[in-house]
Amino acid sequence: MSETNQKTVIIAAAVTVALLVGGVIGWIASRASEDDEEIVTPTSQPTIVLPTVPETTTTFPGTNAQTSAPQTTAAPTTSSTPTTAAPSPGSSAQAPIGDHNGDGVIKYVAMGDSYSSGTGAPPYDLPGGCARSTNAYPFLFAKSIEAIGPVEVESVACAGAKIRHITEGYGDKGPAEIAAVDATTDLVTLSIGGNDVGWTEAVIGCSVLPDCEEFANQGGTDIMSDRIKSIEPALTETYKAVKAAAPNATIVVFGYAEFAPVETDAAEECSAAAGWTRKEMQWVANQMAEINEVVKRAAASAGVTYVDVGNAYQGHELCTADPYHNGYTLLPDPGSSFHPNAKGYQAIAAVLSGALVGV
Repeated sequence: MSETNQKTVIIAAAVTVALLVGGVIGWIASRASEDDEEIVTPTSQPTIVLPTVPETTTTFPGTNAQTSAPQTTAAPTTSSTPTTAAPSPGSSAQAPIGDHNGDGVIKYVAMGDSYSSGTGAPPYDLPGGCARSTNAYPFLFAKSIEAIGPVEVESVACAGAKIRHITEGYGDKGPAEIAAVDATTDLVTLSIGGNDVGWTEAVIGCSVLPDCEEFANQGGTDIMSDRIKSIEPALTETYKAVKAAAPNATIVVFGYAEFAPVETDAAEECSAAAGWTRKEMQWVANQMAEINEVVKRAAASAGVTYVDVGNAYQGHELCTADPYHNGYTLLPDPGSSFHPNAKGYQAIAAVLSGALVGV
């Protein structure tokens, strides 16, 4: 066996062990009880938090009444704040966030999948089984909203969630995420769709097969491109449903931060991305960008606000000196594999803050 083939076998074996031990294969195998075909991302613990206690009364530009500058008790602090790219041209800027209902507090609900719940940045200290963490972007983003007024933040995002789980129950993981919003909701953020296109399956396929395109091109069809294009109608209708359920809220949607370092040969320089060559990294980056474009088009069709977070990790992609995204993580939390780490969630929160609050 050649040295190259030996490396491939070793890499594939290591990946397989990581997936089996850590439950990353469980993202695919642990389907929701009501859906045998569902591809699921890791699970742990989750649910709701209502932080903030007003302190001093101040009038802020753009608000309809006096509001208070609060302290958000649920938002964690970190020793390092990442530098992030500003929203790219075409992103929504300065969307109206405020106490639209005049009840003295900005009620903010975060929806989505594991990339919103906080998977990848434990501890998962919110109860419920959806791998929700206060290290996730909603609680960090809420801190910047305090510049406008007191804020209550509730996360109903859940690891493994698909688009339909925004409007339908998710088995024993809870009711439809949309149940958390109503006419008193002031702000909703939503990122969903990765599980619908089988993103975890693609990540694993790229690692254990000789080439990502071998996984993608099955029977002469680019299955990933087809899957990505197919979710646009469902996203559009889901965004409209959320808009109808929270008629007084600003609805903000976005895709996924692009974590593939296209200028690095990951297979040679980064064990966290075992099995990925530079060509495969480019393929991964292309798929992420395509998902984000679909989300952007669906947002335009539904008439909701879109923020581009694609470049949130710029200079801090996987395999760089200071990555904002996990690769394969065998210990201590294998379920964190290929999810943002704490700095990654900070970076996403910073892009949202810059686009929506101006800070």
